[in-house]
Amino acid sequence: CNSKVGFMKRGIDNSIFTVKKVDKNHFLKKFKINPNHIILFFCGRIHRLKGVILLSKINKLLNEKGFKVTTVMAGENIHGEECKKIYSKNLVILNYLDQKEISKFYNICDFFVFPSLYETGPQVVLEARSCGAICIVSNSGGGKRIKVNGEDGLKLGSQSPDLWSKEIIKLLKSRKQFLFMKKKVLESNKYLSWEEVFNDIFYKKWKLII
Repeated sequence: CNSKVGFMKRGIDNSIFTVKKVDKNHFLKKFKINPNHIILFFCGRIHRLKGVILLSKINKLLNEKGFKVTTVMAGENIHGEECKKIYSKNLVILNYLDQKEISKFYNICDFFVFPSLYETGPQVVLEARSCGAICIVSNSGGGKRIKVNGEDGLKLGSQSPDLWSKEIIKLLKSRKQFLFMKKKVLESNKYLSWEEVFNDIFYKKWKLII
């Protein structure tokens, strides 16, 4: 019965994943990352199915084209060595990080890049958006979290590293478009807390049933 079927929204920890002031220089130096570099951030399992091989190729292309880019990957390190074989320069593998540290990376990164193809609605993209990060994602993965492509994020249907790097370069060269997208993300980054999800979706419905 359709009246008994609904969609549960995901929540986030709003006390952690929110827009905040971060001393970028101090924070990045802690990880021996050049604060003057463009920062691409990835969070999740460092696994080829999550698109980290593609991201490593993007990092390589951007650096070879003369852009000073550092790509940071945080999460369970499964294929990190394979990523380094593609291009080890300016690639930082951090393994697991505390959520508060992840939140700081979301806040200071230039782009949160999540090329994973197979996602039902990735939590990390919600968290990144809640921190004001511009997300560049695959159409079939994190694209489910982007409302208007090219406005509050960028979703790509191809797995070509050339295409991804070209789209990133366009944004790096257009400060106007970058700021426009940043504004749109901030306007659409209001998400329920897990407490609100419980109270609004579970508790109220359970109470009605009882």
